[in-house]
Amino acid sequence: MAGPLQTRLVADMKAAMKASEKERLTLIRLLINDLKNGAEGQSGDLSEEKEIAILRHAEKQRRESIEQAEAAGREDIAENERNELAIIVDYLPKLMSEDEIEEKAADILKELGITEAKQKGLFMREWMSRYRANSDGKTVQKVLGRLLS
Repeated sequence: MAGPLQTRLVADMKAAMKASEKERLTLIRLLINDLKNGAEGQSGDLSEEKEIAILRHAEKQRRESIEQAEAAGREDIAENERNELAIIVDYLPKLMSEDEIEEKAADILKELGITEAKQKGLFMREWMSRYRANSDGKTVQKVLGRLLS
């Protein structure tokens, strides 16, 4: 039994085949392959959290590719990467806004009694155990720096 994201991707792959959407089909096959590779050496199926982590990695790769393509003046490549990014984002849970992160981070800081920047590791362990799938690490670090300064 495949995880929920992989099940959805397989169904969407079949739909893309029927609709002759070549670019979408290619990307979905790539994502399914990434999920299968992520499950190698693991007994059973991937957890939904692990599936999300794999797709977040694919999202991050596309964002970096867009930046590099734009810096090189290759708008055609950047546009293709943006199209792929839009498809990947559709499969991911919505990320928290900076305001939501700030509110939840303040609660965790208070709950754990963290007042100094040297305790960031303790905070991040707790944060990731609760909100890994719904938050961007760079934004969390930015907010945390502001709250602890």
